[in-house]
Amino acid sequence: MEKDKPFKEESVWTKIFIIVSMTLLVAGSLAFVFGIYFFGIAGLFNVLGIQYDSIWSLFWFGVFFFILDSFADFIKMVFTILLDHLSIANAGTIFAIYFLVIWAVLSLLNLLMDSISITVTAQLIAAAVIALIEVGLNKTSKKEEPVD
Repeated sequence: MEKDKPFKEESVWTKIFIIVSMTLLVAGSLAFVFGIYFFGIAGLFNVLGIQYDSIWSLFWFGVFFFILDSFADFIKMVFTILLDHLSIANAGTIFAIYFLVIWAVLSLLNLLMDSISITVTAQLIAAAVIALIEVGLNKTSKKEEPVD
């Protein structure tokens, strides 16, 4: 049985293979996650009857929503911690915060992007669905954390 060699001692071709393999693995994982995210938005838009000019406008909407929602996660986290600290955090208040923040992101994107038109009703339904999914995913991930 051969002992593990440090990366520095590997041959040049082995180093190239390892780096390329890891890069492809990470890129494939990111593409898979974004693909699920993109087609989830496309499916939700199709169900809600949201109008968009082209697949590229839908793509850019998904990219901008992902970016803005990443920043909005900070706001959601701050309010969740604050409510938890005040001992008034329950599923309803957490859902309301997520819903309002997501609705604000959807409304902002609807205002800024002329290639997509989302009715207020569709915004409310989409924000509720996305908030419900996020709250549900956050609850299950918190249950898996070990308690000391």
